[in-house]
Amino acid sequence: MYPALPLKHLAYYVLCLWIWVRQTALEWRDRAKQALRSHAPVLFARLGGLVPTRGVSPRPPTVLGLIVTDFSPQTHFQALARILTWAHFQGYKAVLVYDPSGSLKEQRAALESQPQLATLPGTLNIQAGWGGPPLDTVPGVQESVTSHETRVVLLAAEDSEWPLDAAAAGCGAEAKAESADAAPDTPPRTHSDMLAQALAAPDRLRRRLVTAAGPAAGLDPDFLVVFGPVLGLGGFPAWAARSCEIYFGGPLCQASGSKLQSILRRHARTKLRHGR
Repeated sequence: MYPALPLKHLAYYVLCLWIWVRQTALEWRDRAKQALRSHAPVLFARLGGLVPTRGVSPRPPTVLGLIVTDFSPQTHFQALARILTWAHFQGYKAVLVYDPSGSLKEQRAALESQPQLATLPGTLNIQAGWGGPPLDTVPGVQESVTSHETRVVLLAAEDSEWPLDAAAAGCGAEAKAESADAAPDTPPRTHSDMLAQALAAPDRLRRRLVTAAGPAAGLDPDFLVVFGPVLGLGGFPAWAARSCEIYFGGPLCQASGSKLQSILRRHARTKLRHGR
């Protein structure tokens, strides 16, 4: 027989047990509330759209952006050929490939000579820099599902700078011409005028960039994939990355069509808010 506990000791143990149970229940309640706040909107949206989600679904992508921060000519040409083959069969009209070092741009011929690219149906037009013919011209090739043109634009660090300098010079010349032609009694600009001018600024900049650097400079990638040791833009043209989604693809040597297809599915589930 165990000795009987004094009544005050028994009451003390019961009180401690009740405090522990109550504290544990409060902690689990807080965790459940936090989990519901985080996942309930997505869960209800998937089950039946009961909770409205902010943003819009992205359009079907037609322009792909690639950033390669650790390009090595000895090992990465085949990986790039796999990516460009996937993009061509997916129907992309343009692929911007950015290598800050400029090695890829200088060795365009080596990329064009890859056997995987030589057997593609349609046209795979690889150009170094922004210049080139208009994107809607496909010489000698009829547009179809299996035969189309994919423009590949190889870019380096200098291609991020000189188009902006040329566009800024053109903007300065236009401003001087406007001030010279303005009448002396022109009323000051209102807030509505300045707001309208600010909203139209991206389109004006795109037109100036196209005038200075060529039609490819007006392309807006639907999403960017960064290949390299870390996620970083590495000086990618700022005007082309202003409104696109950015994803990390890991080392370039491990790039494949299945990995890009996974990124594409992730992009299709994204809700674009455009700053709202």
